[in-house]
Amino acid sequence: MMSHFVELDESFENIGVLNERVQDQIGLILSALERDALYTPNDTQYLFQRDAEGVCSCRHISDWGDWQLTWFFEYFRHLPSTIQTVVVALIQEPIQLETLLPGRRGG
Repeated sequence: MMSHFVELDESFENIGVLNERVQDQIGLILSALERDALYTPNDTQYLFQRDAEGVCSCRHISDWGDWQLTWFFEYFRHLPSTIQTVVVALIQEPIQLETLLPGRRGG
């Protein structure tokens, strides 16, 4: 089985504005994504959606304010059904997701 990587978008530069508890909650989700790229957060604590293209969004029910995690998958070129990278962004609404999608990211 091929393993995947979790890549943090440059938007994680903003994590310092969040309190320690929120940072810890985000860290737990990132750790879970490192173990399982298809991880789904607990629906009693988080609002989670996965759209038709596989882009996921997650926000805490009460603690994160207008911040959320968004992630999508990049696949191995020679194995298009195998996840190579989970790209995770920490974004604040209003969301401008089009700048995060594959082929459109800066940097």
